Amino acid sequence: MLTALAAPAPHPQAQTASAVRTSPTARAVPAKVSDAAPAPPQDLAPARSTEEITVPEEIAAAVTLVCEAVTAGELTQAKAQAAVLERQSAHHFGPDHLYTLEARALEAYVAHLLGDHAMATTLSLQVAALRHRQGDIRAREDIERAVASWEMLAAPFTAIPLGKRLLSLWKQIGGTEGAERYAAAQGRMQAMARVTPPAFAASLRSGM
Repeated sequence: MLTALAAPAPHPQAQTASAVRTSPTARAVPAKVSDAAPAPPQDLAPARSTEEITVPEEIAAAVTLVCEAVTAGELTQAKAQAAVLERQSAHHFGPDHLYTLEARALEAYVAHLLGDHAMATTLSLQVAALRHRQGDIRAREDIERAVASWEMLAAPFTAIPLGKRLLSLWKQIGGTEGAERYAAAQGRMQAMARVTPPAFAASLRSGM
C-alpha cells in the first residue's frame, strides 16, 4: 500500500474555471477566495507506480508544516516553507525525484493562493513537463493547475509567453481532450496579442 501525504485544502476544493477569460484586462480574484484555485497536490506517490513507497519522516513533517500554515492563512510563511522543502528535496533526492516534484507542486499551489499566478503557472508547467517525461499520468493534473493559474494572469507581457509554453505542453499531454477549452485559451492569447505593442505581438505570434 502506498504511504501518501495529502495536503488539506484550505478552501473548498475548487474546480478549474469552466471557461477561459477572453478579456486581457480581466482582474485576478483575490488569492484567499479564488474559485479558480487548483486542487492541492494529493500525495507523494507517482500514479504510474504500484510499488510500496514510504515517505521519509522529515518530508512528511515539512509538508505538514506547510499545510498548517496554509490552513492558518499564513501564506507568506507557507510559501517560504514550501520553497525550503523543494530545495531540500532537490538536494537530497535530485531535481526530478517524485518528492521534489510534489514539493514543487505544493509550492505552486501556495503561490496561486498568494496571487503570484505567474510563479504558480511556471512551477506547474515545470512539474507537468517532468512528470510527462517520466510517464506519470498526474502530468494532466499539473496542466490543469497551470491552466487555472494562467487564466488569472491579466498582463499580456506575462501571460503570452507563459501561454505559449502552456499550449505547447497541453497539446503534448492532453492530445485532443478539452479541445474547446484549448481553443478558448488560444483565443485569449490572440486577444491579448491585439492589445500589445506591434513589435512585441509580432515576436510572439509564432506558435500561437
